[in-house]
Formats: sequence, structure tokens, C-alpha cells
Amino acid sequence: MIKTVSTIRYTTSSSPISTWVSLFLALVVSLSFLFSGANAWPTGAGDCPAGIVAVGDPHLTGDVTSGTLEESPQTLRVLLNNAVLGDKPAAVLAGRAFSLELVGNTGTFKGFLIRLGSNGDNENDLSTSLYPETDDDDSNVQTAQDVCGDQAGGITHTSSVEKESIQAFLQVPPTMAGELTLDVTVVIGLAGSGGDSEYYFSTYSITAVAGAPIPSPAPTPASKKTCLMVYQMADNEEMHPYLVHNYQALAKSPLVRATDQVRTWIYHDAYNNAGGQILPDTFDVNGTELVTDPFNASRYSTFDPRLGSMRMDVEFQNEQNSDDTNTIRDFLVHALENCLANGYDQLVAIFAGSAGGFAGFGGDANTRRLQQLQTNPQLAQAIRRALDSVSRELFLNVRLNLQVLGFDSNSMQGLGVADAYPEVTDYILASESIMPGHGWAYENLQPHDNALDLARDILGAFLNHDEQSVPKTMALFDTQLFDTFVTAWENLFLDLGAALENLDSNLRAHVSRARALSVAFLGVMDSLDVAANPSSLDIGSFLSTFRTMCNPQESLDILLQEALDAYSDMFVEQGVGLGTAPGTGMHVTWPSEGDYNADTQLWRQVLFQDGNYVNYRAPIFVSFLQELFAPPAGDLSSSNNSTESVCFNSVEPPMTGNGSSLVLDDSITIDNATGHVELQATVAVDVAEVIVEFGVDVSSATRLVLQEAGLESSPTDYMIAMGGNVPGSFENAIYKAAWDKSFYYISVGDEPVKPIYVHKEGGGSRVPVMHFPEETSDAVASIELDKWLLFDLDYWLSQGGRFGNLILSLDDVTGTIDDIALYTSNPAGSATWAQVPKEAGGLIVPLLYVDGKLQGSRINVLPGGLDQTVLSWGPDLDYKISQQNATEVFDSNPHFNGVVLNLNAYSSGDSTGSPESISYGIMSREIDEALEVEATEMPTMLGSVSTTGLYGTTPPLDEDVTSAPMTATAIPTELPLEDSTVVPFTSTLDPSDSPLDDSTSVPLTSTEYPSITPTGTMESPSLSPAGDTIVGRGGNPDTPGDQGEDEDEVR
Repeated sequence: MIKTVSTIRYTTSSSPISTWVSLFLALVVSLSFLFSGANAWPTGAGDCPAGIVAVGDPHLTGDVTSGTLEESPQTLRVLLNNAVLGDKPAAVLAGRAFSLELVGNTGTFKGFLIRLGSNGDNENDLSTSLYPETDDDDSNVQTAQDVCGDQAGGITHTSSVEKESIQAFLQVPPTMAGELTLDVTVVIGLAGSGGDSEYYFSTYSITAVAGAPIPSPAPTPASKKTCLMVYQMADNEEMHPYLVHNYQALAKSPLVRATDQVRTWIYHDAYNNAGGQILPDTFDVNGTELVTDPFNASRYSTFDPRLGSMRMDVEFQNEQNSDDTNTIRDFLVHALENCLANGYDQLVAIFAGSAGGFAGFGGDANTRRLQQLQTNPQLAQAIRRALDSVSRELFLNVRLNLQVLGFDSNSMQGLGVADAYPEVTDYILASESIMPGHGWAYENLQPHDNALDLARDILGAFLNHDEQSVPKTMALFDTQLFDTFVTAWENLFLDLGAALENLDSNLRAHVSRARALSVAFLGVMDSLDVAANPSSLDIGSFLSTFRTMCNPQESLDILLQEALDAYSDMFVEQGVGLGTAPGTGMHVTWPSEGDYNADTQLWRQVLFQDGNYVNYRAPIFVSFLQELFAPPAGDLSSSNNSTESVCFNSVEPPMTGNGSSLVLDDSITIDNATGHVELQATVAVDVAEVIVEFGVDVSSATRLVLQEAGLESSPTDYMIAMGGNVPGSFENAIYKAAWDKSFYYISVGDEPVKPIYVHKEGGGSRVPVMHFPEETSDAVASIELDKWLLFDLDYWLSQGGRFGNLILSLDDVTGTIDDIALYTSNPAGSATWAQVPKEAGGLIVPLLYVDGKLQGSRINVLPGGLDQTVLSWGPDLDYKISQQNATEVFDSNPHFNGVVLNLNAYSSGDSTGSPESISYGIMSREIDEALEVEATEMPTMLGSVSTTGLYGTTPPLDEDVTSAPMTATAIPTELPLEDSTVVPFTSTLDPSDSPLDDSTSVPLTSTEYPSITPTGTMESPSLSPAGDTIVGRGGNPDTPGDQGEDEDEVR
């Protein structure tokens, strides 16, 4: 039998190649491969012994040349145990490893293929085995070769790196002693051919001698048995349909049915507000009949091999509080006693249901408890009590630990979560992002010899399942190595904190900006205002981004490397599914400075005050955040220069500029080659974050809508409807962003498209919406226009609305949207995120972010737009996301004033949370609002189906991005600002009567509108009917100098 006993060693003719190449040079072949004749290799015969784990490169060109190795230009030699093989048979000991080495005397080669057989019918040129079939022109064959085994094998020509020698270790089974034939084919690259190869072949005779008896190896330890304990919190409106499905999927899985390896216990708390539940395929306690009656309480169930199905073991007649630590403890004790008494000692506990990361797990919908989450320290205490109790009762005299603690729940792979559990479990398996409602892929799970391999299987099955929603992140980490990482993390922030105290302006800016640009996921604190910059910051992404932006001095760089190494080392496995932002495994709760300042009191409680939430294992990091969020003790712009900073890269602007306090200089250009609008701004040292949005100035159209509805409008009213954000990047003091001039729309079936706001994020995008249950549809349809325009958080929640997002998943290969999922924040209480299945029905209302003022009231969110868009949410509806070029959008309605790009710069330490905002006119027109408007051009009022809307008469769309690419704009590292193909924008106010033609140079406006206030609860006065006097501040984009009290410098 040929097998890898040690490793493959080879010598290259040039510089060493990367480690992964060596993995493809091992030979691992099963017995069936060796003695099945001429078709013993992956080409044409046999299956990989452990399944295909890699694919070799196709062999596209080359002449098949029959000739011995000695006849090759390199005069190749084959050495067996360091002796050259020749005409005389060589002898090896059966059952003992021997070395086979290929050496080129006068040149190099690419790879070789070997086969060892016990009969003569394999004595032929193996080069034909490199193809699944051959014809007159082998270059026509495009099929790649299968590579088998853990380290690959079969065909070694998976690397075209030229080698001087290669060595493998082989073994003949003791039972196969006798005369054997060794066939060797060598692949040699032809010089100057661009990759063409020749193949040389030789056959050698080998005698396998039965040697002395080989001592029997030590017996392999018996496979350990796993105790699988699943705690399902299904007493929850959002989660119960998913958890019932998972109960059934788990019961049918190969894992649970392998009862000689796994004993399964499930706690299921039924949803008690829907007339009860029926657990499928579950027998009663006696195992005599299937249970068909719905129930409202809780049950313990176990898999009964005699029945081939789940069986109830304990049924509670009264409602159980599943958020109570005693309820958790009692279930775990019941399961542990049974498992340990029967030898199932690999302990795995999985908690499935709602969760909020650092805020805890739970969400029992019993009305007496108002969905209070159980904190992580409380849950850890319940687990510890159960383990200790069983250890005492069974006289084990050991401190029991779980081998794996898993969370099939939102956001539970976080620094503020993991710090609670190292004393109760060896490994933690969870996701750093919000979780799809369907949870893990239970139906695909297989039995394994130990708990750790089972955890790996869960991770792989979940991430690789291609018929599930997004986002999908998961990581498995070692809790003992977690402490090592936390130590490195704390050491890093001790150094960073000292630099902050020394007023290191570079450091402060790089930290804040790296935080803003790093991968982040929605967290429990982002439920209400649907933050543009979510608070669950990916740790690995931040560390890498900060290191690049800062360019740290040596002492800081060492600490960064130690933190990165410790972070990477603690993970057994981690990954993300298709269409998900590239998370690295674990998040830390870290809001942006703008979000922190918008709700300082709440964030202080979460980050610094509440003992259940504070990262008590990382007090230095907590202190660092306090220092970062506090107003700087001195003037950042005049503080330490770059030579005194811990960062080599300086954020000090190259000039003073003539701009505002935060944006010192700015420019806008259009690249004629791409049509993209490219923005560059030189920002002050104390700028922590920049957000760029695009939109349409619909001020004139808004006034027409108000007039048509009989409501008062004013020349000072204005409205800019935003279409989405534009990703950007920092290069020290320079911020750059590029907009592809696309607006986005949603449609259902054949209905007209409706405008949406799109948050572009790595790996996908999201659309802010509100969801209303089906029973509220009449109330939503009857809401009057003034309630839509003057958005009030409490009013919309009182109508049954829940804030949420449509999560759009991008296919990594095609760039098209391949999944749309709805997530909403739960009602008062837990405030966790949950996926809303289409089967739940209801209505969705897109939330459009706006910058507007009506009758003295600021408007920043417009539910449904001016035409009050309401869309159905259901299982049989076809949802499409489309995009439209800005020029067509602008031309679609003569009452649109312009297309704008807004830059919002946030200052570090600014407790107001308000940005400095600059609006750039990309297209504009003068409008005579006295013109008569036909009724068909007016946006509809009550959300009925119409061909008009906020962005005017529905234009033909450029693309349907559910079947065409919709990708976040790629930001080049260097924008071609001096390129002759780029048209500069002037900063002179000079409105144009027509949209900008990309092929000509047209001066564009750069007007500062009043700053945008954060989303949240605001006053909601009724709009005055026509004829009433309205008193309020100005802000009309048509007269940019008339900004009332909000007047800013116009550039």
C-alpha cells in the first residue's frame, strides 16, 4: 500500500515556494487504488478514500512522449532507499516504510506520478492517465484532476514549480509480499514553450519481502461518546417556527440516529400565544403513540433508538420561565446524569433562540417577563451549577467542564460574551453577526468521535449550506487560548491609552477612522435607529485596518503583531458564508463616535457602568474607550506631530485651507472613462468619521405634493431624498470616495418600482425598512400624509411597526443579488434582531433618509417616500432590486431641482453628535413652480399602485441587479484627479439648466445645506392646512444663501 508515512521533501531550482504547494506533493492512495490494474488512479477509476478535498490543475498542453527516464534531457534517476533503481529487482520489507526519490542529474522537472501493483497489466505509459480521455489533440481536454486524501495526492503535477528532486515515503502492506511492479511517469517542462510539457516513463521491478513480525501498534482509544444537550427557547413569536423545524431536522439527522455514539436531549419551550405547538415525530412518555395534541408549556425529549424517533421524557403542565437560571440548571442536570451514567462524557450544550451578544441570551415571550434577556454571567452560573451538582451526585470527584458550548443565536461570538464562559467550557461555537432565523444546518450533521470534531462539522455544514439566508458567520475557539489573546489585547490598549493621554493626534485619528472603515455587524444596540455604522466591530478587521493606516512605530507594531497572533491562534476554525462581509471570527462592542454621542447616556451604561455588560476581563480596553469618547484635553490640531506619535503616518493636513473647521479643502471630479463621481476632501485632524451619501433634491416636487394634498407649503421648505451611502477610504489627511451614479429601487412582481435607501457594505448591502404585521394593514393604509412626513418613532411603533433591514446578499462570483432576507428588531424588552419569514406576511415600508425642513420642523426619515410606499411581504412574491443611472432619474421628473452628493464629517470628542455637512450639486435646474402640473405627474398620496413616485414617473431601468451585478463601489487607492479625462468641478455657484454631460466640462455647485440631525424621536406637529401662516427657519436649496439660522459658508 502506498501511503504517506512522513512528509514529502523536494528541492527547487529557484527561491522556496509557499507552504501550500508542498501539500499537493504528498501521495495518499487507498488499497483499492493500488491493485485495480491500469485504472488505479483518479483518472478513470476509483474514488478518493476520504472524499475529494482539492482539485488539481488541468493539463492543457504537452506531447505524450514514450521514453525511459534515463532518456530524458535531465537523465532522471529513481532512488529507492538511497540506491539507484536499475535492471535488477530491488527489495523492500513489506510493512515497513521505504523512501522513493526522483532526482534530475542535469535539469529540473515539474512533478511525477507513481503506481505500485502486484500484477503485470499496469506496465504502461502512465502519461495517458493524466487525462480523463485522450484524443489527437490533448490540449482540448479541459477537465481538472481529482486530488485525494488529507494532503492531496494521486497526481503530483498540481504545481508547475520546477524541482531538482522530490521524495516520497511508501509502504507495502505485510499481506502483499511478493513481486511488485513500480511505474513512474515524470512531467518535464519544455524551455521557452510557455508551459508545454513532455512525459517520460519507466517501469521497475520490486520484491516485497515478508520481514520479521511487526509489533502491534498501541490500541486506538475507543471513540468517545457525545452527550448533545439542546436548549430551545421557542416561546417567542419570531423564533418558534424556526425552532420547531430545527427540532425535526435534528431528530432526522445521521448524528442523532447514531445512538451508539451520541445521546441527545432537547428542552423545548413552546410558544404559548399561538394556540400551542405540536412537536413533530415525537412519541409520548411511554413510547406507545405519537403526540398529536398541541401544548403550551415545556418538554424534555430524547431520541429513543427502539422507536427510531424522539420521545418525551418529561412534560411540564405549567409554563416554565426559560430565562430563569434554575430552569436551565434543571434541564442540564437531568441530561447530564443520564449521559454520564451511560458513558456519554463528551459534553456539548447548544442554546438556540434569541440573543443579544453582550446583552445575553433568551427572550421568553411570557407576558409577565417582557422578554428580559438572561445575562451571560447568569447563564454561565447556571451551567456551572449544573456541572458541579452532577459531579457531586455521581461521586466523580472531578471538576466537570463542557467540551463545547454552542449558540445558535445572534451575535454570541464577541469579546463581551466570551469573557463569561472560560470557566465552564473548553470551546465556544457561535456567530459574531446576527443569525438567519433558520439557524444551523442540523439535518446534515454526522456522528463524530469527539465533541470538537462535531463542532467543526456544525461550522462547515452551516457555512457551506447554499439554500440558507445571510449573513452567515461562525467561529470555534479555544477558551484557554482566549485568555492569552485578552492579555495581548490589553497590552495593546495600554500602549494606545497612554498615547491618547499624551494627546497623540495621529493615534486618535487613526483609531477612530480605522474603526469607521472596518467590518462591523448589526448588534443589539443598533435596533432602533438602524445605524449606518453598526456597533459589533470585527476585531481582526480593526487590528489589520488600524495597522495599515497608522504604520506603527516598532514598539507598537510588536504589540499589534502579538495581538493579531494571539487572536488567530485561539481559533480552531472560523469562516463566513457566501454573500457575507469578511468577518474574522469575533466582534467587540464598539460604537462609532457619532453613534456614541447621539445616545451617550445609554452607551455609558452599556460600556462602562452595568456590571452584566462591561468587559470585566478587559478593563484597560474599557478605560481606553472612555478616554477616546471623552472630549480631548487639548487642541488636537496643535498637539504632537508625526515624529512624536506612535504612528509614522501623519494625519496633519498639508495646508490650512479656506474651508470649514473640519473640511479644509475639497474637490469633485467626474471620470469620463467610468462616469463615476469622485470626491476628495482634506479633513482636519479631529475628524473621526466621514459619511458620504447621494440623493435627489425634490424640494419643488415636495411643495407640489403638499399643495395637491391641501397642506401649506413654503418657499423655504426643502427636501433632499437620499438614495444610499458611498463607501470611501482615508489616506492620512485625505478622504476619497467614488459614486457610480446609481440609484436603487425595489419592486414586487410586475408592480412599479419604488425608491429605496441602500447601505453598501462589504459582502452585501441592506435596506432600512419598517415591518407591520398583517393585522395592522388597515391602520397603515389609513395613515394621513402629515403622519408620514413628520416621522415620529413612538407613533409608528404604536401602529405595530418594527424597525428592520432587508439584507441583500451578493453572489461572490457573479456580483448579483442571490438572497433577500428581512430582519426586524423585537418589540420593547429584548430589542434583539430576528429574521421574519415570508410566511409571516405583513407589510414593509421602505425608510428613506432625507435632509429636509417642512414648516419649521426638521425631517430626517421619510417612511415610504412622498407616495407612501407600502409593499406586501409574503412567500409567493417576486422581489427585485433594480438600479438606475442618476441622469435618467433626474430627467424623469421636471420638478426635481438637482442630484446631490452630501459629505458629513464627524468630529472626535464632539458631544453633540452632529456632523458638519456639505452638499455638492452634481446636476441642477431652475424650476418655475407656477407651471401647471398634470395630475398624472403627481406622486400618489395613499400608497396605491402608480407609475409615479418620489423619483418621478417611473423610468425604464438600466439594470435588474437581482440578475445583474450590484456591487459596492470599489475605491481605488489613487484617484486620477490630474488625469486629462477627468472633468473638474468648480466651487462657483452656477446652476445648469440641464444635467451634466460626462463628456463636457460643466461648472457644478457646492452648497452647504443645514446639517443632518441623527435619526430618532422628534416632535411631530401637524402640518398646517393651506391658508394658515407658518413660521419657521429657512433652508431652501434653490436659494442657498437663505439658510435662516442654519446658514453656513457657501463654497
